[in-house]
Amino acid sequence: MFKKHKKLKISVTIFLILVLVLSSAAYFIINGRLSKLNYKTIDKSAKAIGIDEKTYTKDSELDKNFINILLLGVDTRDESKEKGRSDSNIILTIDKKHKKIKMTSILRDTIMTMTGHGTMEGLNQDRMGHAYAYGGAPLAIKTVNENFNLNIKNYVKVDFFGLIKIIDYMGGVDLKISDAEIKVANGYVKEMSSLLKVKPDYFTKSGTQHLNGIQAVAYSRIRYVGNGDYGRTDRQREVLNLLFKKVSRKSLLELPSIGDNILPNIETSLSKNEIMDIAVYVLKNGIRSTSQLRLPTAQKSIYVNNTYFVAIDKTSDTEKLHDFIFEGEDK
Repeated sequence: MFKKHKKLKISVTIFLILVLVLSSAAYFIINGRLSKLNYKTIDKSAKAIGIDEKTYTKDSELDKNFINILLLGVDTRDESKEKGRSDSNIILTIDKKHKKIKMTSILRDTIMTMTGHGTMEGLNQDRMGHAYAYGGAPLAIKTVNENFNLNIKNYVKVDFFGLIKIIDYMGGVDLKISDAEIKVANGYVKEMSSLLKVKPDYFTKSGTQHLNGIQAVAYSRIRYVGNGDYGRTDRQREVLNLLFKKVSRKSLLELPSIGDNILPNIETSLSKNEIMDIAVYVLKNGIRSTSQLRLPTAQKSIYVNNTYFVAIDKTSDTEKLHDFIFEGEDK
């Protein structure tokens, strides 16, 4: 099981939630900045988002003590033309019972029970990352809830370009990149620079170097060097770790400016009060580290309709996920 104390897979959505958590130290200042977020209202009824009311009864202790939020990093290039898919799907858990923050990443190619489209038309399964493309954040939430019997009610979403802006605002990151990674990363640099209508700043050498936003996002998107999507999540965790360290070093006086520059790139169904409650709780309890899990826990491929998927043992992985999130409190 991937449950080691490594830095978790980045998506800018994770970084956002960490920024909000760190901003809790000056929550009375940040409160006004939260109006800059893009708030979206969704139907949070149990039926609409796939919550089992037998497990999560109204005002249950599980709901009170374990707040689960779906963090989505989408690959949208132009939202006016396409919704895009969710490359990053992470369950953020605020565990008030054990005073912990937990993050569980679900690989985007994991085969999940849902209505199939495209090559999976007519079948009751498809990729996790496609749920967002077919039904936006509500369907992504419902898919995770129904497949793993969870109580997720809210989401946080950001796209590639939001991540680029955040990394640039934070002054970039220092990373070690190999010759093999450069060949793939420069393709992403070219693509994103073209979309942003800026001159591409290509990698010209291997080794440790300072990366700007476009370069860092290109690095975190690499999946054709090393161990496929598993290797990509390693790179994303590395970027997250560097960003987290940068934010943690900021003074209280600098936090409002961070909020001004980052929050406009974020979409969420969380209310301002819900965000503030989480921030205050984390501050009050001095939580500064996270525990992590990755699903599927085993590395195995499967082909359906001649289409590649990451296989999952639903029964086993649901049990492991619940053990990780609830630590026996749901028994």
